[in-house]
Amino acid sequence: MPVFDLRDKAQHALAFVVLTGWALLLWPAHACRVVPGMLAYGAGMELAQWAVGWRFAEWADLAADAVGVLVAWMVVSGWWRLQSHKLQGP
Repeated sequence: MPVFDLRDKAQHALAFVVLTGWALLLWPAHACRVVPGMLAYGAGMELAQWAVGWRFAEWADLAADAVGVLVAWMVVSGWWRLQSHKLQGP
């Protein structure tokens, strides 16, 4: 069983911030599909690690992935709101 490594979890979260943010910017009308899709992608990677036997699947990695997805969703949603207010004017 692996030891909890904060640096590893930070790397998971950062990777999913970047991937999810990019996907949300590419498909802004499909955020309701991108967010669960990225969570499923993270879960799929953990399942694949469990299946090969020489890697370790960790719930903490999946939680870090989910944190990254949610942070990206909040940042991009805030950016969208800011842009829509700028377009509407005062």
